[in-house]
Amino acid sequence: MGGQTRLSYVTAQVSLRIVPDQVLDAVCVALMQHLHESFDALRSSNIIKVNVDHTADWWLGDLTYPWFLELEHAIHDDWGAEPMRVREGSVRPFFRPSTLVVRSSPPAAA
Repeated sequence: MGGQTRLSYVTAQVSLRIVPDQVLDAVCVALMQHLHESFDALRSSNIIKVNVDHTADWWLGDLTYPWFLELEHAIHDDWGAEPMRVREGSVRPFFRPSTLVVRSSPPAAA
């Protein structure tokens, strides 16, 4: 049994979620700095290359906005239960642009 396996390269994918009031660029810089400093401490003859391929900023929905209130009423009417408001810290790039578009045309007053 014997030989030693040598890899020509290794890849990894890391996903981070940021929360309100964190600055996306500062988080990216801090992550890159940490990875490079940690790798340098290993004193390896290998090299590290880090790419940030995708970013999405945090957002908070306005729970008093008419569209949110209409959605809550619809959920209550259809399911007979109050919706649970959960602030789970997720970053989904399509939510914020959708919110900005929806803000341009609020629902008609009842």
